[in-house]
Amino acid sequence: PIDDARSRRSARPPDPERSAVPPPEPDGPVDVNEVTYEELRGLDLTMTQARRLLAYRDRRGGFSSLSDIDEVPGFPEYVREDLKRHVSL
Repeated sequence: PIDDARSRRSARPPDPERSAVPPPEPDGPVDVNEVTYEELRGLDLTMTQARRLLAYRDRRGGFSSLSDIDEVPGFPEYVREDLKRHVSL
């Protein structure tokens, strides 16, 4: 039998970016100028990415085109491209 105490000590702590269960993915494209934190999490953005996108949107007064998403700091290209497929203006 495995020693439970030993296996708990060696277990990696949960990643706080992924530990909260995101809501389900929205049914269709969501307006990037109206999208909520919870909807962004449902699109599989991390908590940090969702906060960054909302902060960027607030600072700029909204997005004028989907290509503005390319200017949000800290988003890998694959995340930006996937996000653009799930949002609209």
